Amino acid sequence: QLNSHADSNILYNMNLSDFTQSRFIDPEQTTLSVAPYSLGIKPSVFQKYPICNSYFAVAAQYALRIGISKDPLGYYANAWIFLNQVDSNFLEFIFPSSIRSEAIAINGSNSALICYRRYDTSYSRIVTIMINFSITDFYGYNRLDTVSTQIIDLNDIVEPLGMYHFFEHYFVGAHKTHRISSTGENSECYSQGIYNMFSTSNGLFGMSFGKMLQSKDKGVSWQQIGSISTEFEFMTYKVIDNNIIAHYNSQIFQIFLNDSTNSIRELQNDGLEGNKITSITKFKDKFFVTTLSGVFARNGKDFYTEKVSALKKQSFLE
Repeated sequence: QLNSHADSNILYNMNLSDFTQSRFIDPEQTTLSVAPYSLGIKPSVFQKYPICNSYFAVAAQYALRIGISKDPLGYYANAWIFLNQVDSNFLEFIFPSSIRSEAIAINGSNSALICYRRYDTSYSRIVTIMINFSITDFYGYNRLDTVSTQIIDLNDIVEPLGMYHFFEHYFVGAHKTHRISSTGENSECYSQGIYNMFSTSNGLFGMSFGKMLQSKDKGVSWQQIGSISTEFEFMTYKVIDNNIIAHYNSQIFQIFLNDSTNSIRELQNDGLEGNKITSITKFKDKFFVTTLSGVFARNGKDFYTEKVSALKKQSFLE
């Protein structure tokens, strides 16, 4: 399993060949009914493709597929965008590592951003393309149509380290960090690449080569709030119920980070040892942990149980 997401009724998962919907079939929430749908594209274990309540996206070679999450096999529920037809100079997609972020940035409101490389004499620049689409009712069917595509040249020389969407803007961390508006306006918001970006009620946070950064103006400007060790930089971060959760290989951590708190503790991972975690999602009253070996579940009241480890009472920032 490569990624997961949940809305109020459905747990969505993505593996190497299928996109699946799962629903509890009993009030006690002990049994899931799982329905798989072929993706039509073979994802890689090195990329994490996104899912949200409205749609999911995968890409390979020169094709990008966007599908409706609730109706992936609907007759009008998929859009294929062939980048070599949109940009005759298209060469290849370039994706951030799954440790850093998802391979494609999505905003949950019918827009997606993906990085690719063009044929170029220097073979160094990367560009992005923003795809806007609509999901409408078409005689009782969900219909997904591409509305517009917009090529945005980042004029950057480093492959993307991370791609995110917060506060109606996309963020791409590479040689420097780009802030891209919904209309395609690109501006530099930080002079180096920011990755592992996440948002809480205390602001927007990001990491950049040993520095922990914070933005309190929706990513327009960034300030260093401390240093961070390499072992924490290589974790994958997600915010669930305003709690910062991180995972690395089979370990799970909770981070406390605000104006007055700075600490990290390890959570119980019994049963997960030896299984590489790819995502963590809360669905109903349970937490689902996807790994390259399958899916594990834990009751919500037990998820935050602390594990006795060397990290106990350790500071998150240096």
